[in-house]
Amino acid sequence: SDFDIHLEPNTDLFTETSVVIRDGVRLTRSQAGLRTPLRGYVNGDTKSWVRLQAHDGIAEGLIYASGTLLELRADSSMTAGAAPGIAEAKIGNYLAHPAGGTTSCGTVSTGAAAAFNPKQAKRRQDCQWIDIQVIADFTHVAELGSAANSEAEMVNRINEVDGLYRMDINYGLKLEEVSS
Repeated sequence: SDFDIHLEPNTDLFTETSVVIRDGVRLTRSQAGLRTPLRGYVNGDTKSWVRLQAHDGIAEGLIYASGTLLELRADSSMTAGAAPGIAEAKIGNYLAHPAGGTTSCGTVSTGAAAAFNPKQAKRRQDCQWIDIQVIADFTHVAELGSAANSEAEMVNRINEVDGLYRMDINYGLKLEEVSS
């Protein structure tokens, strides 16, 4: 499917004091090379949301549009610029209210959300926030080839969960610490 998608950095995903702990060394996100994943919506679909991360010219993540949850996943043989595989996921496996209610919990920045759908958009400060920490064990780091890859993978998955939580239960996630 082709989508006209509005994206912006999901800066809400991190607390102001977020840190990365790599092999016991405390780093800023910038020092660790940890990129901010993207969030947004599909233009013209008031109940849509998008959570993506782009790396090496390939986008991965989730798109919820027209009542359907799509997963975009690359496989290890892909080259830069190649299209990821797209598969439909069962939205009921993820959400208690798969039809989508009126909750959007700041799907995009307040200005963009208000311009997009002022009746549905909630300001980010109206969200209930959950501050979390994630940690990878040595097998996750080894499987992904490096601590940096492991950290990026954890942030990408939390970005996707953030999309599901904001839509379904009006909670947003904020990462305090990413450890590997």
